[in-house]
This record gives sequence, structure tokens and C-alpha cells, in this order.
Amino acid sequence: MSFPSNDSPMHTLIVTLHDRPGALDRLVGLLRRQGCVVTTLALVPSREPNLAEVTVMFRGGHAARVAQQAHRLVDVVEVDEPAS
Repeated sequence: MSFPSNDSPMHTLIVTLHDRPGALDRLVGLLRRQGCVVTTLALVPSREPNLAEVTVMFRGGHAARVAQQAHRLVDVVEVDEPAS
């Protein structure tokens, strides 16, 4: 298995998900399966009750594919891929 090099592009996703057990674990598992190396992960409460916002920065994988797959997770409400 090859790992992304330090010169591979950095991707950022902002994911809004339900604040319940296992939600973050499912998101991180998706990133792992897609071959991503997480460099930064920030979890903050959302303005909406019972929701949380996760900002994740990672190398490797394809950001568009990761975003598409994240939309399919049961706990995910919204995925935003900010312009680089």
C-alpha cells in the first residue's frame, strides 16, 4: 500500500453530521478506506441542535469522491468542499 507524499495536494471538507455515537467514527473510517491521511480534524457544535460540524483536512484520495461517499453515510446531513 502506498501512502500520499507530503507534496500531494491538501483537501478540505466541512461535514455537518448528527451528534450521536459512532458518527465521527464512520466518517473517519470512510477517509481511511479511501486512502486519505488526515492532517487536521476539528469538531465543533453546529448552530442547529443535535448537529456537529467537522472540518477535516487530508492528503491523498480524491476529494470529490470522498465528498460523494460522505453524503451516503447515515449520519451526514451536508458536505461542503470549500474552494481551495
